[in-house]
Amino acid sequence: MKIRALTDPTWLVFAYDPKTREVMFHTKDNTKTVKLHEGERTTDVNGKKVKLDISRPA
Repeated sequence: MKIRALTDPTWLVFAYDPKTREVMFHTKDNTKTVKLHEGERTTDVNGKKVKLDISRPA
């Protein structure tokens, strides 16, 4: 199985909007899109709200 780092520019495109405090990234082929908003406990993955697991490890 091939594993890619989230920082691999051949696989992902990143953007940050300081006004809305939103981080957005998507695959180069646009099959996956994720939007994260600072301070929120949910994220948007391909148009669907997903609850984030923000628990801290022991």
